[in-house]
Amino acid sequence: SVIQASSATYDRENHILTLNGERVELMGYSGSKIQSNQITINTENKETHFKKSFISDNYDIWIFAESGVKQ
Repeated sequence: SVIQASSATYDRENHILTLNGERVELMGYSGSKIQSNQITINTENKETHFKKSFISDNYDIWIFAESGVKQ
């Protein structure tokens, strides 16, 4: 995955990566794309939380949501 953010913090003890910015983008290898103003990733189990997110993929599925969780 490729991640773009204005700022990032990593909590080493809890394995939490928090990305913030006006437009945080996470682009996956399969063509999926997530835009948000905050993405939080647990680097140990890969659980990902989004705030105010827009999600699209190669199959023309678009989702706009106030929050979401990818497990």
